[in-house]
Amino acid sequence: MLFHKFLTMAEKYLPHAARRIRTAAVFRLDAAPHKVLDKTWPEDKRQRLLAHFKLPYPVIAIEDQASCVVLADPSQYTRGLRATRCYIECVGTDPMSDSAAFSDNIDDKALTQEIIDELPPGTVMVHLGHISCPEVRETGFGVTGDLAGIIAGTPEHLAFAMRYLDSDHPLVMQMLGAALKNAMTAIEEVIMVQDQPGFAGWPTDEHALRNNIFDITTDGRIIVNDQYERQPS
Repeated sequence: MLFHKFLTMAEKYLPHAARRIRTAAVFRLDAAPHKVLDKTWPEDKRQRLLAHFKLPYPVIAIEDQASCVVLADPSQYTRGLRATRCYIECVGTDPMSDSAAFSDNIDDKALTQEIIDELPPGTVMVHLGHISCPEVRETGFGVTGDLAGIIAGTPEHLAFAMRYLDSDHPLVMQMLGAALKNAMTAIEEVIMVQDQPGFAGWPTDEHALRNNIFDITTDGRIIVNDQYERQPS
């Protein structure tokens, strides 16, 4: 799982973030998000999410076929999509090089590819920042946020780390857009689960949450994953 590489890298290079990641409830959706998430949002649902959305846990990690994202509410009283939340997003560079996730601009894609080509095989990129969704439209989300830092590498080798980023630089803008897209997708995946007709609630057993990874099925059911251990081997 990408989560295991994510946590191992954070333990080594981002100890403050690692403490947050270790406390996360971890869920895995073995699907391409765009194939299972809602494409339209009715007005009543949009208003409900803007006012009342809440993460099911103080810290949650959701991994799908595109990325692994950790989301955290700043306090137990945080409500609504308009609120600012923390995100830590991890993506593998191999899928990135084959996708159009970053930008439709040919020059931007070429710049990203130049960087990826210089990275060792198996490199992952971790982006840290904040996300807010002040607007929900009928066909999507109006997302804002920032990119506070980036690291790239493997658990054995740190390729580069950047802070105090120039938000107007084309590459930073490109990476911010991709990170916010994946972070918002993770929020949509939480919404997808909670809106299933047969949803019976998120797991509450603290021992199980500390020691297991849970699978989210495409119909919104939650089951304990019997293939992956919680701690990376």
